[in-house]
Order: sequence, then C-alpha cells, then structure tokens
Amino acid sequence: VTAMTSRRLAVTRVSLVASVTLAGLLLARAPLDPRTLIGLAIALCASAIAPLLALSLWPRAESSDATIALLAGLAAAEVVIFLAGAPATIEVFANAAVVAAGVSFVSGVATSLCRRADPTSHGGAFVHGVLHGEADVLNPDKGA
Repeated sequence: VTAMTSRRLAVTRVSLVASVTLAGLLLARAPLDPRTLIGLAIALCASAIAPLLALSLWPRAESSDATIALLAGLAAAEVVIFLAGAPATIEVFANAAVVAAGVSFVSGVATSLCRRADPTSHGGAFVHGVLHGEADVLNPDKGA
C-alpha cells in the first residue's frame, strides 16, 4: 500500500517538529558552543546529503543503496568524532565530514555494484532524463 503524498508530507512535518522540539529541550538543559553546532551540521551534511546527491546521478543506485550509504556515512562520522575525544573541535568535525563523505559514497557505489544492472530501472530513466533534458523530472507534487 502506498501512502498518499499529503499523508507523507504530514508525517514528515510532524517528525520535523518533534525533532526540533526535542533538540530545543536538550539544548536548554546543556547549551553548546555555536561553533560546535555549526561543525556538527557540516559533518552531518557531508556524511549524508552530499553522497546522496552524488548517488542520485548514479543510474544503478536504488533506495536500499542510499539507505546503506546514509547509515555508513553517519556511522563513520560518529566513529571519528568519538575517537577524537571529549572536546570536539571544528577540526574534528572537518575530519569526520571528509571521512564520512568518502565512506558513504564508496559504500553506496559498492552496494549498487553487488547486483545486476536493470536497464529499465527508474534510476536509469531519471539520470538519463536529467543529463539529456529529455524528460520532465521535476513533476509538481500533487498532494502538497
């Protein structure tokens, strides 16, 4: 059963509000240095968003590959931050970002290469449409 777009949008918004509320409550109890938060945001973006954007242009990549890449990148970032010790500096977060982005991208490509290529996949059609301009890949969301 597929969820309607409006339901998915509502769930996403509720999840976002809940996570922001939880983060606010945690930060109210133990405030952090703003530089630490900026460094953590950069590390998480490099470990999650950048590799997933790169994998979106890899025709063989599917949702399972993206999930594995996301989890591997976040785990790598956390390991680097944990191994660096208690006072996390901007240099630690920069190192975590570089390592996590590499691990995430490599794991996503590696998992996509472990199965047969499907020439009729949606990923291949998407990449072909984006690179050659032959498709309307930015369809408007009807449920929003």
